[in-house]
Amino acid sequence: YTLAWDPVQLAKLDDVQENVTIGVIETANTYTVTYSDAKGGFSGTITVTYDAAYDLSVNQSSVTGYHVDKFTLQDGTEIAASGTWTIASDATVVVNWAGNEYTVVLVTGANGTCSESQITVTYGQSYTLPVGTPNEGYAFEGWKLNGTLIPLTGIWEHTAAGTIELTASWQSEEWTKNY
Repeated sequence: YTLAWDPVQLAKLDDVQENVTIGVIETANTYTVTYSDAKGGFSGTITVTYDAAYDLSVNQSSVTGYHVDKFTLQDGTEIAASGTWTIASDATVVVNWAGNEYTVVLVTGANGTCSESQITVTYGQSYTLPVGTPNEGYAFEGWKLNGTLIPLTGIWEHTAAGTIELTASWQSEEWTKNY
């Protein structure tokens, strides 16, 4: 807080004719919060007032596949996304993101099976899809997302509003008989 003499009471000192008590006025200081955000979902700064409500998410824009996991100060101390500001200095707040989790439903169809019917993947993290077991006369080609074959391993970069569905792709094997 910044302290200042009450100007109304201070003016009474110009013509003192009795005891005068001069009060102090406290004014909450304002501070600048600067975002440190490697993903770019927050930019710039916000101004906060000591002992007043704050909300760190006011400047947020979306980052595909991620959500804000937590806010920390530069020293790693976790800070609430909103509340009452009680830090008496300017601060840099680090935005910590976490990948969204997606449920992937594995649809095999009639030409084979899979030991798993669904898996959970995290955006931006490595994944390994299970391999389908083909019925006789078929070979497992892989999994397709919206008709496009995707790698069995990699870094998950697919998003959806809800569940993601992958469909098994099977190739018919050509059989020739020699008599």
